[in-house]
Amino acid sequence: MRELIIRFGKEGEYHRKLEEDRNYFLCEADEVVQKIKIHLEQEKRMVKQKSIELWMNGQKLLVTQMSFDKRLPLEKQLEEGLLKANGVQRKHVNIFKDYAKKERLLLLDREFKAFAIRFDQVLGYPDMKPFPLVLDLDKLKKLFDEVNAHIATGFYFELEGIITSIDLAYQTVVNQIRQNKPSVKEEEINKEVEMWCEEEECFSSFVLYAAASLQSVSKKRIDTLYPRFRPYQQLETFLFEELANKKGFSDAHALQAGLYNTFLNEYDKILFRGSVLKTDEMVESLVLAPVIQKYLDQVLGLINNNRKVIMDAEQGQVAISEH
Repeated sequence: MRELIIRFGKEGEYHRKLEEDRNYFLCEADEVVQKIKIHLEQEKRMVKQKSIELWMNGQKLLVTQMSFDKRLPLEKQLEEGLLKANGVQRKHVNIFKDYAKKERLLLLDREFKAFAIRFDQVLGYPDMKPFPLVLDLDKLKKLFDEVNAHIATGFYFELEGIITSIDLAYQTVVNQIRQNKPSVKEEEINKEVEMWCEEEECFSSFVLYAAASLQSVSKKRIDTLYPRFRPYQQLETFLFEELANKKGFSDAHALQAGLYNTFLNEYDKILFRGSVLKTDEMVESLVLAPVIQKYLDQVLGLINNNRKVIMDAEQGQVAISEH
C-alpha cells in the first residue's frame, strides 16, 4: 500500500487538468494545482474550493477543502489541515512530513517519476481489472530499477512497453492465485495479491518476471508455435492412435486438454526465475520440448510398453527406442 495518496472530490468546478478518479502522488497533485492556479490567474477568475482527501498507509486521514487562491504549496495546506483536524495526533503530522520528504526525494529522478505516474495512471486506475494495483514507493523503485536496467533504447520510448510487461506479470500472479487457491472468492483475490506482494521472495519473482517479459517472446506466441512443432505432432499421433485404441478417446482428450495450460505454466515458471526467452527457438527448446517429453513418457506409460522417448528439441524430432 502506497504511503501517501491524494484524491480530489468530484463536487465543485471541473478542471480539465485534474483527474478526479486518480490516486495522485503528493508532488504530482501539487503540480496540477499550481497549473490550475496559473490558468485561473490568467483568466482573472475565482473558483470554489475543492474537496481533497489525504490517505496515509491505506487509511483516510483527512478530508478538507483546498483553496486555489492560497499561495501555500499543497503540502503545507494539508499539514495545516492535519493540525486543525479533530482526532489527528501530532505523530501523524510528523509521519506525513516524513513520507512527503521521502516521496519528494525519490521523485527527483525524472525517469522514475514518469514511471511511477504512468504506473498509477494504468495499473492503479479504479477501472483496472480485476482491481487496481497500488504499490508503495520502495516497491515501485525496486521494480523500476530492475526493468530500467534492461532497456535497450530510450526510457521514454519504452515506457509503455514497460507498463505492459508489468501488467502481464500482475495478471499472471492473479491467475496463479486463482489456480492455487480455488476456494478463494473473487472479491478476496485483492487481499491475496496484497499479501503475496508483501512477501519479499514473491515480490522479487514478480519483479524478475516483469523484466524478463520485457525482453522475451510474447507468451501468446505459444499459440502459433506448438501446433507446428514436430514433437507435438508426434505426441498427437500417440494420443489419438495408440492411446485412444488402448484406453479410449476420453483419456486421450483429457491429456490433450491440459497440455496447453502446461505450456503456459512452464513459460511463467521460467520468467519468474528472471530467465529470458528471446527467440521462438528458445520457447520451443525450453518450454514446449520439456512439457512434450513428460507427456510422451506419460502416454507410453499408459500404453504399458517398454519403449523410451528420446527428444531432440533442436532438431524438432522425437525418437522412440525399445528398452
